[in-house]
This record gives sequence, structure tokens and C-alpha cells, in this order.
Amino acid sequence: MTVLALGIGANTAVFSALRVAVLAPPPFPEPERLVVVDLTMQRGVDAPFQPLAWSFPKFEALLEAPPRSLEAVAGYANRSAILTGAGPAEMVSLEVVTPGYFDIVGGGPVQGRPFSPAETTSGEAAVVILSHEVWNSRFAGAADVLGRTVTLNGRTLTVVGVAPQGFDGITGGARLWIPMGAVGEVFSPFMLEASGAHWFHALGRLAPGATTEEAAAQMVSAGDGISDLFPSSS
Repeated sequence: MTVLALGIGANTAVFSALRVAVLAPPPFPEPERLVVVDLTMQRGVDAPFQPLAWSFPKFEALLEAPPRSLEAVAGYANRSAILTGAGPAEMVSLEVVTPGYFDIVGGGPVQGRPFSPAETTSGEAAVVILSHEVWNSRFAGAADVLGRTVTLNGRTLTVVGVAPQGFDGITGGARLWIPMGAVGEVFSPFMLEASGAHWFHALGRLAPGATTEEAAAQMVSAGDGISDLFPSSS
């Protein structure tokens, strides 16, 4: 599946234009409307633009005034953590995601609920969505799994959902999903607080009737705003 990636354009040449990426996870709903929202950087006047992961403060700035051509934008990252509770300790692959992730890629919980906006940054974010595999392997497919707990890197999280069978995320191989707000507890507060901590990626879904050309043009304005807010940030 080919996915167009919209870079952030800016007069300061900190962010860039358009690139194409090829992803190979499971099929997604209406893939022709799925775009990768890239933050990129030019490290010299004559240097080529290079893709750069997002930092959370810069992503928040994008969300404050999202391009009108995108009906949704969500961040995601692949990480590994030690899972304990309801079974032996093991290292598992997981995805850290923002609200709207499941709306964009599909795979929303077949039990329970997706993550709420309040779980993006607040202390209410001690929640997790299980893959169908983990639900079966650690909870024997229990109907009362919602509200039970697992532990990631020593942090207790409450189960709020179970993903559909076969869904393993945009990165492939994910067995759990946690909201962005849980990163500070499960990994490090620095990952949410530092504008120079570039560690996750973003996806968007074009609004009905919108084109990638329109979205790319609107990204230029968004990039200008981000550059103004973080003029010395890498």
C-alpha cells in the first residue's frame, strides 16, 4: 500500500515538503485517504530534507490548528516493555498512540472503548488496550477482562479494551496499546515534556473530497507556526 507523506513546510527551511512512503501492515479502511504527516529537517542550506520523528510539544502545536483538509491526525510509536500480571513476565511490543488512532487505521476495540482525549496528557492515563492474542493468552478470553489490570515496566494499567483478532497495529506486531499520557509513567516524563525529544510518528486521514495537494499547501502554514514556536529546537 502506498501512503503519501505530507511534510511540514516552513519559511525557515526547518520543515519540508512531500515524500512517499510504502507501508506493509494489514489493510486499512479507505487507504487512499490515509497520509503520513511527516516532520522533516534540513541541517544545512544546501542539505536535503530528512524525515524527523515528532516531539509531543510540536505535535500538540499541530493539533491546535490542524489543516482543514485532514479530518483526523494521530500520533503513534512502537516500543517494548516488560509485561507482568496474569502470567509470567515477558518483553512485549506495544504501540503508544493518541486519541483518533483507531479511527484512522481501524482496529478499534471489539470490547471496551478506545482512549479518550483526557488520557493524552493527564494522570488518568493508566489504561491499556489488549490485543486479541494477549486477551486469550493471559486472561483465557475472559468476558470480564475490562477493569482488570496488567503491569508494564512496573506501572499498573487498567484494561479498557480488546482489539479485534488479527489486528497488530500500524507498525505490525503490537500486542498492547497505551495512550500518550501513560508514557511518563511507563517510560520517561522527558518524552512528553521536551520539544527536542523526537520519538513518534503521525498519520492523518484526508477529509472527504480533499486532495493531497490541498493538504500539502495547508501544511506550509502549519510548519511556519511550529517554526515560530520552536525557533531553536532541533
